[in-house]
Amino acid sequence: MRRNNSIVFAGGGSGGHLLPGVAVARELRQRDATTHVVFVGTDRPAEQLIAAIDEFERVILPAFPSPLLVRNPVLFGWRFGQAVVRARRLLRDSAPQVVVGLGGFASVAVARAATGLGIPVVLLEQNIVSGRANRWLCRKAAAVCTAFEHTSRSLPGSVRCIFTGNPVRQDIGGLASGFCDQPESGPASPPELLIMGGSQGADWLNRTVVDSLATRSVALSGWRILHQSGAAHLESTRAEYSRLGIEACVQPFFDDVTDMYRRTTLVVCRAGGTTLAELACAGIPAILVPHPHSIRDHQRLNARHFSQLGAAVTVEQTAEDRNPLTEPLRRLLSDPAERRRLKNGMRKLARPNATAQVADVIGQYMD
Repeated sequence: MRRNNSIVFAGGGSGGHLLPGVAVARELRQRDATTHVVFVGTDRPAEQLIAAIDEFERVILPAFPSPLLVRNPVLFGWRFGQAVVRARRLLRDSAPQVVVGLGGFASVAVARAATGLGIPVVLLEQNIVSGRANRWLCRKAAAVCTAFEHTSRSLPGSVRCIFTGNPVRQDIGGLASGFCDQPESGPASPPELLIMGGSQGADWLNRTVVDSLATRSVALSGWRILHQSGAAHLESTRAEYSRLGIEACVQPFFDDVTDMYRRTTLVVCRAGGTTLAELACAGIPAILVPHPHSIRDHQRLNARHFSQLGAAVTVEQTAEDRNPLTEPLRRLLSDPAERRRLKNGMRKLARPNATAQVADVIGQYMD
């Protein structure tokens, strides 16, 4: 196969998988403007929300969730085979030098087709333990770029793992160079509380944060609230704030977060690897609420790592009536010294050069 100056990025399903790929694609194109980039993913709503992908050619493959393997293995096998055939046709047409797997099951068919055609595959692993897709693909991959130093322990010893950090967009990585010890806010810039439930929102997090903020023990005086609710929970979240008389800016998704990160004083969010990499570069103290059903419990392990290193406070999502967020919110909203301690912990975990390091690894497999 004759290969041209082309790279295929495969994977998706969430912003956590896609955004690192966008960052690396931009870096590679900045190094060589003739680089042709193709993103292969699904038509899920989370991907459609990420406008940054629109600057690159996109190809949609049918999504087939991995739980289908258990429910109907015959149907799963047929759909997977069809996806590999389509992926092989795509790769023959685009003739890439490298395929980059971003995680998520959308990456599997393309990566399998690539190895069958002799095209090097580089995998990006955003979390502290590898996801299902990367575990299936890693043995035949040329390299796996990991966001956490300890991720290699969850992969076979024969796999070439390179600790690069998690790629972030250049503007977000640039926040790491702007760290300073100036006061968090002043008369012209009130402190800001940011609530993010991930690219698709999080119903439990939305409801529990609003409930905590309504508690009289939580002092909100002088704070500005920004809340990413997800599209499905937008109206209900806005209605709840309105009912409680709390002023808040509620949006389904924040597309350009750089300036928002620059202003944020405290964040409440899930514990996906990409979110944590961005918060570390921005140096934002965090209350992390890991998703209780994340694959291999990776969000809880991510959060534990950040908490143990003094960068965040972890709160477990519970089904009980007691609200576990109220006390840590009360404490951190009213304690600037504690916020500074967490901020310093976040700074130490920042890896703003991760994007360039991943691009360097990919470059090793390009002609």
